[in-house]
Amino acid sequence: MNRQNPFRHSQLVPDMEDCVWLRSMLTSELEVRPPRSERKEKQALAGFCTTIYDNGRLVAFAEMRKVGSHFEISTVLVDPAHRGRGVGKSLIRTSVEQIEGSLVLCCTKNPAMAKVLKSLGFTAVGWPGISTAIGLTINTIGRLLSMLIRFEFKRIWIQGKGILAYERYVLEKAEKQ
Repeated sequence: MNRQNPFRHSQLVPDMEDCVWLRSMLTSELEVRPPRSERKEKQALAGFCTTIYDNGRLVAFAEMRKVGSHFEISTVLVDPAHRGRGVGKSLIRTSVEQIEGSLVLCCTKNPAMAKVLKSLGFTAVGWPGISTAIGLTINTIGRLLSMLIRFEFKRIWIQGKGILAYERYVLEKAEKQ
């Protein structure tokens, strides 16, 4: 049976409601990066990311960035009301399609996310390579400093106690002909 995904991917200019949703999700999901100013979140929504809308309302978001020799899909958020419906898989698939590099990295300790990544052809890896490891370490230190400045001790505790549980997944994309 071939099912159509009812969700729409968009490259729309983000509006204030999108920024409010993103900041709210980042505030409630303590496993991801902390929220930034409205201006910076609007830039994030207009930048290298994938968004999914349902009936005109933002329901999923994933940021992407270059880290060493890889492109990383990071800060993956799906509205709780839309989880378990294929939205996360659609979000990751579309993100991979947008990335022009041949290596895509995603780090997670969430079993549901790991299952999605594996179903899309990602494989678990140990060492991601020196340049990628340095990039990830710099990002982690920057995130920690940002959380310290904001006195987000609960977020630091939650992320810190599970740091060794993270798995790195890599997808080697086929070269376009």
